[in-house]
Amino acid sequence: MLAKVTHKFLFLTLIISFFCKVHASSRLNLCGEIMSPYFIKSETNVLSGIDIEILKVVFNKIQVNYDIEEMAWPKCEEGLKTGKYDGALGTSKNSAREQFLYYPASISWSSEFVFFTTQEFKKNNPRMDYEKIIKNNLRVGVIEKNSYHPSFWEAFPWVDESKGLYNKQIEASKNVETNLLKLSKRRIDLYPQDKQIGLSTSKKLNITDLDYYENILFKKDYYVVFSRNSQYSTEKYKTILDVVKKYDSEISIFKRTNQYKKLFLQN
Repeated sequence: MLAKVTHKFLFLTLIISFFCKVHASSRLNLCGEIMSPYFIKSETNVLSGIDIEILKVVFNKIQVNYDIEEMAWPKCEEGLKTGKYDGALGTSKNSAREQFLYYPASISWSSEFVFFTTQEFKKNNPRMDYEKIIKNNLRVGVIEKNSYHPSFWEAFPWVDESKGLYNKQIEASKNVETNLLKLSKRRIDLYPQDKQIGLSTSKKLNITDLDYYENILFKKDYYVVFSRNSQYSTEKYKTILDVVKKYDSEISIFKRTNQYKKLFLQN
């Protein structure tokens, strides 16, 4: 009887081991949303941008093969939670995300958020702040499930965040492009966005009637992040945490080079 139980246990162990190996990947599967000039996708599906160049240098240095899929952030985030995606580009930090993501110590880049609007609206409203927006019941665009900043949510508190119910003045869309087009068509009045992303995307869309307020709303740091539920495993890197540690070491070195600095001068 003991022999039969032992054989069954060994067989089960082999099956589990085989299953794990089949589902472990030797290529990092990354996701991210378009944020020009950091992550760009051409009409022929060629990926480029600052984040892409950083990945090329660092992952080549640490000998990690990877693939990148472009998608809306909510889909990317759900895939990171389950481990479907091993990591993501251009991700800011908050306590909720830290529950299912590993963040390296080194950021990829830092951003300054400002309010974008139309030239006409800014001419008629030369100064803008949260108090004026609330008082005049202005419409503010956001990207669905983007974190923004605590000060922003204090000004426009959620009705029910768990159900995705925003403040009555907030209108959520899927991406940067949609929000900038809504601004141009006067469907929203203001849109908080990283200054470089807003300017680059407006140029890409050939929208010429937009402007922004100079006052900085808040600053945010962005990272390449890694899923805590990733099954990534190779001979060199046994777990995703091994990749995180090596990536962090190499990006710290790369950020001190002229090559890194030039990425931002070109955009």
